[in-house]
Amino acid sequence: LDGPDFFPTPRWATFALIDNEKFSGNIWECACGDGTMSKVLEETGCTMLNSDLHDRGYGEIGLDFLTSTRSADRFAP
Repeated sequence: LDGPDFFPTPRWATFALIDNEKFSGNIWECACGDGTMSKVLEETGCTMLNSDLHDRGYGEIGLDFLTSTRSADRFAP
């Protein structure tokens, strides 16, 4: 690979997840990339908080979820 990994979750896979899992409260998509997965979750009524280490045009940029002490509950909406 040349550079950081980028593998957006296909829309169909996110819909399959929603069909099999129920979510409540804030969801932190901590590796949101270009927002592909987050946008589907938002469309279905989920409250999303989005970040990524790399700038892919979506969410808060520069936040490393591996070293962060944040949680979805501690994000400002």
